[in-house]
Amino acid sequence: MTLGHRVVILSYLLFRLGHVEEKYGETESRIAELESRIAELERELIASERDRSDLKGTLASTEGELRALRVESDNDVRRWQQKVGGKL
Repeated sequence: MTLGHRVVILSYLLFRLGHVEEKYGETESRIAELESRIAELERELIASERDRSDLKGTLASTEGELRALRVESDNDVRRWQQKVGGKL
């Protein structure tokens, strides 16, 4: 192999190495972007889970209040029926 051939091959390999390094840099950049997006989504998930937990607590509390009001209403209806029934 002549010196000229070696120079051409070396030039080509250096070109390829530059291309590979460029792609590696692009890949690293994309990985950093994706990791940042994952961290953002994880924060959103934590906030959503916290909101969900709060809503479940509010729902349970509201259901308890509704049951208590239903019992109170049923008792009021029975008392009213007793009063009305006793006067007839």
